[in-house]
Formats: sequence, C-alpha cells, structure tokens
Amino acid sequence: MSTLNPQINSGPLSGVKVIDLTRALSGPTCTMILADMGAETIKLEPPPRRGRGRSTESPTPPHPQFTDRNKKSITLDLRLEKARNIFASLVGWADVIVENFRPGFMARVGFDYPAMQKINPHIILTSISGYGQTGPYAPRAAFDSVGQAMGGLMSVTGPADMPPMDAGAAVCDISAGIYGALGTMLALYHQKSTGVGQHVDVSLVESIVSLMGFNLHLKNTGNPAKKGALFSPKRTPGAGMFLTRDGVYFIIMAQSDQHWPVMVRLMGRENLATNPEYSVRHRRAHHGDDIAALMNS
Repeated sequence: MSTLNPQINSGPLSGVKVIDLTRALSGPTCTMILADMGAETIKLEPPPRRGRGRSTESPTPPHPQFTDRNKKSITLDLRLEKARNIFASLVGWADVIVENFRPGFMARVGFDYPAMQKINPHIILTSISGYGQTGPYAPRAAFDSVGQAMGGLMSVTGPADMPPMDAGAAVCDISAGIYGALGTMLALYHQKSTGVGQHVDVSLVESIVSLMGFNLHLKNTGNPAKKGALFSPKRTPGAGMFLTRDGVYFIIMAQSDQHWPVMVRLMGRENLATNPEYSVRHRRAHHGDDIAALMNS
C-alpha cells in the first residue's frame, strides 16, 4: 500500500498519534505498519545499558532497523519518576499506545490500561505478548520459534523424517505484528465512531493458530496433514516440488481441473486431459503415485 502523491495524502492514518514502547520484532512490526500508513509515531527507547543498545560494534545487533522507518524517537527510562511523568503527558496526547512487554510490566510501572484511561478515556492500548494478557500461560515469555512450536506450525514443517522445524522466517512475530496493526486500526475506527478506546490483546501463539486454519480443517475432517505431506500424490495429484536434471527445484500447482489439462498438454500427454480416470480431481487421487512418477520422469 503506498501513497502516489504525499503532498495530497500523507496516508490514511495521518493525524493519528502513536506511542511505541515496543522492542524485538512483533511490536515494532505493528508500529512500523501504523507509521507507514501515516501515523505520527514516537518510539520510546530505554537509555543504553551494558550489553544492550544500538552500537554497530555489538556482536549481537539489536532488532532490525527497518522497523524504525517513519518513526520519531526519544529516550525514556520508565523506572524513573520523572520519566513516568513525561510518559503520562504522552498518554494524554496520544491516540494509541503499543507495547509488547510480558503481561504485568505495564501495571508494575503504573500504566496498565485502567490507569491510562484515567489520563485519557479515548486511549487505545495494543498489547502483544506470547500467550495473551489472561490465562495460565500469560506470565510466560515467548519468542518467534516458541510461538511457531506452540501454535503447531513446526509440527507440519520440514521433511517427514526430520525433527520439527521452524519456518525459516519470523512468521510468528510478523503475523502477530500484522494482527496488532489490524486490531489497532479497527479500534481506531471504533474510537472515531464512539469516542471510546479499547485494549487490543494480540498473542504470538494465536497468530500462528490462525495461520494453521487449513491444517485444523484437515484434522477435523479426519485427514490431517503430516510433516512433508501437505503435497502428496493422493491429496494434491498434479502438484508438488520437483527437481530438474540440472539441479533446480521448482513447484507445480496443477491439481485443479482447470490447470490439469494445461499441464498434461505441455507434457505431451493430451490423452490424460480427457481420460475420465484423470480428468476429474477426485478420480486423479486414485492415480496419484502414477501421476507423480510421470511428472518426475
């Protein structure tokens, strides 16, 4: 999503004021999206402490800097009374506060959602955490790979003969950030309509569970997808990952009745486009192994 002429339209969230208390990747992704859409976003960062900070000489770099684009920044240490007074004035000024601390931290520094509402009844608080703000796991910390494991993604990722694997990208953090941005924008719509703020509660684990909807459907219908088996000759005849003679992997998705005739014509097997045993997908499933062998030949 982009703005063709920023002089005419600086973004759909132009005029919205966001205070960013986030760190790592899920929270910064959420506020990055809000900032990209035109919200005035001020990132509150703690002062550098030993072993932390932005030094480029650090052997373990801080969170990816791309999430800081379009944001302003100030340093504020909420452990200090003076800083908390400044933060209280920012709560009164802002439309949205976004944080991704472990549940309970904001209450300990005196700024849980009821406290913020006393300062600003219209304020929206978006909280991103591992397991949500309530429930037996709420106090636990979580990172991307933990969310992928607890949400079930690792159980279907990788070859069948290998241990559970993560997806190779921070899909848990990023999806939680996207859901956080979506929830925040819906809360802004509600705020504009009613004048009332909301507390948006986003969890890493639930973001992965939502991505597993198709897999959950398969399980509920008695045909669960196992590791390495989302593409299988019987489930998706005419689709899969294939290796060429010159060592290049490529993917084919010709399992639908619309695409199957196109593929077999390209393979020089036009007869399979009209053969009643192959022309309909549910019948092709009975010949999945033969189709896979043909496509691999």
